Amino acid sequence: MVMHYQSFAANSGTYDVAGSRITIRPVVAKNPNFPGGQLTYEFRIERDMLFLEAVDERTSSGIVPPNYDATREKLKLRRMK
Repeated sequence: MVMHYQSFAANSGTYDVAGSRITIRPVVAKNPNFPGGQLTYEFRIERDMLFLEAVDERTSSGIVPPNYDATREKLKLRRMK
């Protein structure tokens, strides 16, 4: 069970879209250093797919996490009807 809990991210807050970038700013998050921070993705949409690639992440203190380059997210999300 712990392995499953560690395998996902969860947060809630606000976001801004500018061009092909979306920046999320969590107010609450599973990671205790993330509320008040931000994560920016480049995105593109192709048919029913949304592609997201993380391009910048900052903690609430404005610090880039030490393992950021190794853990940069690349997500493929399919729209379901």
